[in-house]
Amino acid sequence: MEPIDNEPISPLLQNMEAVEADDLLDEANQKAQAEAVHARISDAKELKEGLELEMPKLALLSFPRQVLALKKLRVLNVRANNLAMIPTELCETLRELEFLNIASNRLSYLPENISSLTRLRTLLMQRNEICELPEGIGRLPLLTELRLDHNRLKHLPETMGKLTSVKVLTVSGNFLQEVPASMAGMKALESLDLSENPDIEFDDVPEDLARLHEMYQLLHSKSARRKVITRALTLRPKVRKAVQEDVFANEPPQSAAEDSS
Repeated sequence: MEPIDNEPISPLLQNMEAVEADDLLDEANQKAQAEAVHARISDAKELKEGLELEMPKLALLSFPRQVLALKKLRVLNVRANNLAMIPTELCETLRELEFLNIASNRLSYLPENISSLTRLRTLLMQRNEICELPEGIGRLPLLTELRLDHNRLKHLPETMGKLTSVKVLTVSGNFLQEVPASMAGMKALESLDLSENPDIEFDDVPEDLARLHEMYQLLHSKSARRKVITRALTLRPKVRKAVQEDVFANEPPQSAAEDSS
């Protein structure tokens, strides 16, 4: 008879051991995550006077409640986590925020009371799953930079036109069909990216906004610059020829005496 130690382990027992190992691993990961969050919040309190909190890439599923205690917080970076929502309490409590980076998460919407963050100057929301922006987005009077690239936006609210301090707006890689006419009121706008929105008819975009988009493409897109250079090189000989023809056409005819001299 074979010794018991050499008897094959049943599939059921193997599965149980695998589940136990996964549970232990999850528990270890949760503990490590909690320790990392605690360390970051402690640093924010002790080293940065409660003004700045950096928590990117911690696999967070929700905002830690401890964050709400940092009522003087001005900079919050939770980029590249697994956040699915922003709690309304955050907007009500962290009213001193000036910089909020929530890019590369799983957000599908923003709370309407995002408008409570009246001191916000930079809002980065790229690479989420946002389908719609709340009307309150237009009630951020100090906002100067808004990045919404690579979400699922089909339209922008009319209140966007009230963002009169925004200088940089990027909305590339969405599903926009049009640009609200109210956005012509964004008088401070200096940089606008509407690329990779295949349904936008640029003929319908307000002229000033279309020009800003074209300028952005020239500054940031090699292919756009290449097209402009190619077009310029193509047009140059045509322009030169047209100018020469125009000059010669306007010259007075020479007299016979001038021809013989």
